[in-house]
Formats: sequence, C-alpha cells, structure tokens
Amino acid sequence: MAAAAGGMEKLRQKPLAYLEVSPISPLDYAIGPSNGLLDTVEAGLPLGIIPCPMIGATGPMTLIGTVTMHNAEMLAGVVIAQLMRPGHPVIMSPRVTFIDMRTAMGLWAAPEMGLAAAVSVQMAKHYRIPNTATGYSCASKTADEQAAFESMYNALLPAMAGADVLGASGSLDNCLISCYRKLIVDNEISSLIQRAVKGQVVDSDTLAVEVIAEVVNGERNFLGHPHTLRHLRSELWQPQLSDRSTYEGWQAGGATDFSDRARALAQELLANHRVEPLPAEALAAIDRIVERAIRGE
Repeated sequence: MAAAAGGMEKLRQKPLAYLEVSPISPLDYAIGPSNGLLDTVEAGLPLGIIPCPMIGATGPMTLIGTVTMHNAEMLAGVVIAQLMRPGHPVIMSPRVTFIDMRTAMGLWAAPEMGLAAAVSVQMAKHYRIPNTATGYSCASKTADEQAAFESMYNALLPAMAGADVLGASGSLDNCLISCYRKLIVDNEISSLIQRAVKGQVVDSDTLAVEVIAEVVNGERNFLGHPHTLRHLRSELWQPQLSDRSTYEGWQAGGATDFSDRARALAQELLANHRVEPLPAEALAAIDRIVERAIRGE
C-alpha cells in the first residue's frame, strides 16, 4: 500500500484503505489479531475491528446476546487503539453470522445477519464511531434470485439504520466466492438503497398542495404541469439494468432476464474497461515486495 501511494507518509495522509482485525470469538484477541491491531495503529493507518461470531456456535443462541458480545469485542479494540494513539481513526465492522444447526454450516445470509447488522450499526452510531456492515452477502452459490433478495435484505436493513459502508459486494456462498455478475447485481441493489436512504424533503414545493388544487380545478392531470417538469428527472429512481419496457418491447429486445443482462455488462466491462496504471516505479516496488515475500524474507 505504501509503495502504491508513493511512500508511507503519503499513505498516512491519504490512506488507500483501512485494515481490519478480527478478534476470535468469544472474547479473545489472541496473538495474531492483537499484533495486527498494534501494527496497524503504530503505522498510523485506519483500523477496522471486525469480529465474526456465529449465533449458537461462537456466540449466544440469541441474536441480541451475540450482538452484545461482539459489541464488547469491538469496543475492546477501540479502547486499545485510543490508549495507544488518542484520536486514531477506527471503524466498527460488526459481522454477526449464524450456524445452521442441521448442517453445521456457517451462514452469512438473511434475515438474521441483516437484523444483527442493523442493531450493531445503531450501537456504533450511539458511540459516534464510523461503522460498516456486511451488506451484500448471501448463501446462494450463483447470482440468482436468492442471491438478489438475500443481499437486498442484508444491505437495506443496516443502510436504513445508518450504516456508513456496506461490504461484501460481488460475493456468493457466504462470502467464499467472488462473482463479477453478482457485482453487477449488487451495483443495482446499491442504487436502490441509495434512493431509499436519500430521505425526503418536506416543504411547500414537495407537498404540492397548491399544485393539486390547480390540477383538480383545471385540466385534472399532472402531466403538463410545470411542477411535474421541474421534478421528473430527480424524483424517481432510474435503473441501469432492470427492465421497465412493455412485454412486447421486452420480447423485441431479446427477452433477456436480469441475470443475462448482468452477465453481458460484466463481460463488456472486463473486455473494455481500462484502469489507470500505477507509475512504473510503484509497480517495480510492489514487484520487489512480492518477490521478497515469495522467498520468505
């Protein structure tokens, strides 16, 4: 990260990312996570604290009990970071998961994960600490309808509770698989969620009481009214991939479903999108770091 940023000082001034440390539930930081926390704070980089207890396995069988436990795990990390460096940037990253008692599978799916995330986000906001939730996780193994509704649920609930960051976009199979097509689906979901959390302005213009009176006593439709023209481009969410055409128009366009369109867009982006490359000296520095790691130095 320092090589990509052009040096450690530049990285501190404008961090490329925050580094997350995961305590080992229940209530144990252990040597690895503890060293990771200390190293991150000493380096002056933003710290995320991301415990991932499973309801019924590494956390209590009640959702609120597990949230309570992993809230304590996060706060312990916050306190350590502030004792080391008062005012150090920290983000609380709650990740309550659960175990399927029939199969012993650890799950990152709806609805418990979304509910727990919403509760945890409310706690972080109570402390006035930035927060992130998993968001776009699901148990589905492919970018299908199950993936869409589970991710929508898991992301919308914490977003409505005030989450600052939603993670896990493009993930499948309880965050074990990354999928380009799912990333496109999550981008559409994210657009919907941004509309949901944008909020509503309530004033004389949006209440439109005078407009309603004019239309009722006049042409009796709002299509040509200046109020409609003023708001038509800003009031309604516009999809990128969702189909809103007539049935005949949809058929004429190839009768594709959302998954087909997501796959096509992913392929187009992979084929045509060009990322601005890092400077040659940064790439050379990263290569040297990788080569030393391979040699075990």
